[in-house]
Amino acid sequence: MKLSAIRNDKSALDILVSDVSQCLSVLWGENIYGAYYEALSKRISCVGRLHIKGSNNKTVSVIVKHLPIDCYPAQTVTDVSQELREEQVCYQFLQSTRDSFPLFAQMYAFDDRGFMILEDLSGSEKEEEEELDVLASRLGYTFAALHLATFKKVDIYNNMRKAAGLPAPMNDPRAYSLAAHRRRYQLGAATVKDYCNILNVALPDTYNQHIDLIEAEMENPGIFHCFIHDDLANARQVINRDAQFHLIDFENAKCSHALLDLCKPLAGKFEMLLEDGEFFYANPNFPDSFIDEYRKSLYTLGRKHFDQQYWDFSLTQALLYHCLALIGKLIEISSDRQLRKDFSFDLFNIISRHVYLLNKLETFTPIKGVLSQLLQSIQNPEINESP
Repeated sequence: MKLSAIRNDKSALDILVSDVSQCLSVLWGENIYGAYYEALSKRISCVGRLHIKGSNNKTVSVIVKHLPIDCYPAQTVTDVSQELREEQVCYQFLQSTRDSFPLFAQMYAFDDRGFMILEDLSGSEKEEEEELDVLASRLGYTFAALHLATFKKVDIYNNMRKAAGLPAPMNDPRAYSLAAHRRRYQLGAATVKDYCNILNVALPDTYNQHIDLIEAEMENPGIFHCFIHDDLANARQVINRDAQFHLIDFENAKCSHALLDLCKPLAGKFEMLLEDGEFFYANPNFPDSFIDEYRKSLYTLGRKHFDQQYWDFSLTQALLYHCLALIGKLIEISSDRQLRKDFSFDLFNIISRHVYLLNKLETFTPIKGVLSQLLQSIQNPEINESP
């Protein structure tokens, strides 16, 4: 028998709206009715704004993240989407830090059939666009506050994941898990080595050792170990409210090296165009004020100070890791999906942006030298295919 027949001939969307309304009725102790559903996006999870009415007949709204309608309801959400379960645990963890870090949407409820109800942070009036320096400064503050609130709390987060039945971090199957980052980093390092051999760029004998050291630094972050958003390279993941940036969309969040959260706003990531499935390298080119505000906020909010030499070393390692992981991602995409630009165009721009950022830091590493030399060589337009 079809689902619609079982549930009084309702459509799957009607069923979802009814289930969310019933959940809120129990939670808030009054009858809640779903007025109408406004679709917002359809990526890893579907997102919509549900306008609801309560006993006072006033319309308010909540954000609903849910499984695709053709998969709803599920027996259990992890049968369809581990990302939604991971995000539930992320919000549960963040809720435990709310006294020190309130800059995120509150999670009202999670239902194992496949939906999550979140606070709607958007206002009724559209925010005016601000200068990039202002946006970068506010985001630097938000990231510093997030990281300070979650330093030394990695065990709490991992225990929450374990209690939710999620796998160990290195067995996490998500597309942007720690294991996936490691795989792409190693693929990117091998690709750089291949290109250097093709283009006669000299590689130091210690290339592999330096690659291993960078990987070890990122996977053993020490004082930089905290909860990171790990997906912010555009305005979709932040909401400007009361002159502060609030973070949303935590499906890729994890505990890792704090400075990796700075890399995507500084040096970009790959995005997919929903209308045609093409991938492109998106780089917001955040200015130096982003780094400056982050460091300043680490000190003013938490009295965390890093001397310049150690800071430059740590950010250099994070940028090198991010660069090679992006190159690995480029290899993955180009092998089975369509790039908006060609391979050499994206490769050149990835390396160019990272070399530009690395040259601002007073840390010498042979890998930075290799990337600088490779950048000069791949400006040759004849190089347009991956090895």
